Amino acid sequence: MDGLWVVSVQFDELAMALRALTEHRDDLVKTRTQTVNRLHVLLAHLLPGGADLGLTADDAAGLLRRVRPRDVLGSIRRRLAVDLVAEVRRLDGRIAATGEQITTAVGESGTTLTELFGIGGMLAGKILARVGSISRFASAGAFASYTGSAPIAVSSGDVVRHRLSRAGIGS
Repeated sequence: MDGLWVVSVQFDELAMALRALTEHRDDLVKTRTQTVNRLHVLLAHLLPGGADLGLTADDAAGLLRRVRPRDVLGSIRRRLAVDLVAEVRRLDGRIAATGEQITTAVGESGTTLTELFGIGGMLAGKILARVGSISRFASAGAFASYTGSAPIAVSSGDVVRHRLSRAGIGS
C-alpha cells in the first residue's frame, strides 16, 4: 500500500506541474495573439491593405523593411511595429520552450495517451494536467461523469434522447 501511495503522490505532482506548464503556455499564446493583433493594427496604418492573416514575425519584419515613413506619426508607428515584431519573436521562443517542457514531462510520465491517433504531447499534457491519474476513478462511468462525456437521459414520452453532461471538468 505504501508503494501505491508514493506513485500516486508522484503522479499528482506531475499532473500539477503539467497543469502549471500548460496554463503558462496558454497564457503565452494568448499574449502572442494580442501582440500580433496590435501589430496588424500598426501595419494597417503603415501599409496599403495592411498584412495578411497568419502573420509571422519574419513576414512582418519583411513588410517593415519596405516602409520608410517621412512623417513623425509614421516613424513612431514603424518603431512600435518593430518592437512588437521583437516581442512576437520572444514569445515564439518562450512558447516553443514551454511546449518542449510539456512534451518531455509527458514522455517521462509513462502515459500511453500519445499512442492514440491524434493525441500528441501537447494534448496529452493538457489531459494529464486536468485528469491526473486515471486510477483515481472507480469506473469508466465515473471518469465519463467527471469529464462531462457521460450521457444524460432527457427523454420525454415516447422520444428517447440523451445529451452530454455540462457538469464535467469544464465547469
